[in-house]
Amino acid sequence: MSNISCIGANRIVLGIAIILLMVLFPTYAVLFSPNQNVAQAANPPQPIKPPGFPKPAATLSQAGWRQFMTGHLTMFSTAVMLTLARDFGVRQVTGKAVNQPSTHNGKNVKPALPNGLNIPVVGSSGDDFEDTSIAFDPTNEQYGYAVTIFDASGGETFSNLIVGEACLVFQTVTGGTTWTFFGVLPLSFMSDTCTDPVVRWSPDGFYAYFAYLSVRHDGSTSDLDFVRTCYYGCGFTLQILFPGSAFSWFLDAPWVDVHQMDNAIVNVQGRPSQANWVYVTFTYFEPGSGWNVIGELSNDNFGSSDSWSLNGPLTPYPTPSTQLVQLARPMGGMYNTAFSTADLLVCWYYSGTDGILAGMFDIQCSHSPDHGADWFPIVNVANNVKYELPFWLCPDDNYEAWWTGMAPSIAITPDGVAHIAFTASNFDPNMPHVHKTDCGDIKYVRSKPFLYDASSSWLPVKTAAGGSLAQGFPTLVAQLRPALPPTSLGYRLYLFYYDAKNSPTSCTSSPPPTGTKCYANLMYDIYMRTSNNGGSSFSSDTRITDQSSMVQVDFVGDYFDSTATSRKAWVIWVDRADQLFYGNVGSSVLTQPVSSQ
Repeated sequence: MSNISCIGANRIVLGIAIILLMVLFPTYAVLFSPNQNVAQAANPPQPIKPPGFPKPAATLSQAGWRQFMTGHLTMFSTAVMLTLARDFGVRQVTGKAVNQPSTHNGKNVKPALPNGLNIPVVGSSGDDFEDTSIAFDPTNEQYGYAVTIFDASGGETFSNLIVGEACLVFQTVTGGTTWTFFGVLPLSFMSDTCTDPVVRWSPDGFYAYFAYLSVRHDGSTSDLDFVRTCYYGCGFTLQILFPGSAFSWFLDAPWVDVHQMDNAIVNVQGRPSQANWVYVTFTYFEPGSGWNVIGELSNDNFGSSDSWSLNGPLTPYPTPSTQLVQLARPMGGMYNTAFSTADLLVCWYYSGTDGILAGMFDIQCSHSPDHGADWFPIVNVANNVKYELPFWLCPDDNYEAWWTGMAPSIAITPDGVAHIAFTASNFDPNMPHVHKTDCGDIKYVRSKPFLYDASSSWLPVKTAAGGSLAQGFPTLVAQLRPALPPTSLGYRLYLFYYDAKNSPTSCTSSPPPTGTKCYANLMYDIYMRTSNNGGSSFSSDTRITDQSSMVQVDFVGDYFDSTATSRKAWVIWVDRADQLFYGNVGSSVLTQPVSSQ
């Protein structure tokens, strides 16, 4: 990567420049002094280079690999967990049946409502979709891409062309009013399974980026794959960013992002463009040593294949297999003109020393001031959060995978404030929780401007959305707005999330089939809240979905997603409003634009 070798010299010059700046312009000295309620030690931490990924301690036998992976299925993203369970013949996870034959019985056609609120991206009778992501060209909102997993584990086909599980890409050239099939994300091997697809658009509108996994058909490893394309049809060219190694290591939960807001204000504030930068995070498992860590890749040339730099691990090395770091997300921040630094923030879920899915958890972050070359120490931005989510949606572990809602969704706004949303439960899933229904509230935490490297740089965690039933899978996006009332800060925050508030609340004995059934959280909708004051408060909730969806028996996705241009924000989700039973196969991918007012 260009200029990395010059960082040391640049820091010396930077240090001298900062000293002169503080002498000549005392305002800056006050702005960045400890007196501004910023926790700074006598010797503040300095960014350092990560140690790098060593060769694996051991390559396991096929039997040893299988033993480790099947014993740790709950650590993986849900699409990967279900793929591995199928490959290894596992029929139960945490005591619940998985990958069981589903039925098409009881499916009806979703009626069109007069208001026609929600826009279909894809969906037809019997098709099943999971994990969906969306991005629009920030310079021309007519153009957008959406990506989702097509789950053909039951032998379905898509458009009579695609057989087997795949990640499908859809395109709009009409501002999201209509969507057409664009293509299939290429895999490392044709027999692989595609999971965890995410799409982002470069801030200058030149390229769209896709990051995803290519999982071997025998569960022996996975590759981190990447594709870039453009709205005028420059095609898909596969890049394997981090190849797997059979029975040695396994990659999981990739995410791609950019400097979403920076380039749009370059000409206004004189900041250098960071539109060329793109970042990908992932979780790296090495079963031979029994540990997992977070890694990151940076690219300074619009995702060009010759410009990637592998950075990591960002988390302690090793992390014991009884603990988990997972679900990392990167976000490029604003260019800090005072210090001439280019902020990159990576945040993730950490189980804590009490282990996964038990007790409390942390949201941790690490900050790089130079596009990922060097990193400050980890900060617990949300510490000892009560409580971890249960693995399956409550009550009584009846419904779809739920724990991945603890993933942090990140936005960094023009004032340098980092905003994070995630989900936490109101009860400890490790304790008895029969018929408990409140297994998710949306939590929110934000930083002080351009300050990310101390716990005191972050304001207290607060609840952004809650209730007696479950909320989860938050997706947070920032939108540039005129710096006039009501958005005097020059931006608006959109918080979209899953909410079961329109479900039945009865938890009484209701056969059939037999015994006690609790139907709380049976239905879900997508809701929205906004903030015009930088996250100090959020609006009352607004329902986005035109009809409630029926939950799924095992999986609707580990995430929903959102994106924004200067005039609109969009949210995308997996919809099951045409289902009458939670064991039925069948879902659609829907989206909805929200116009700025």
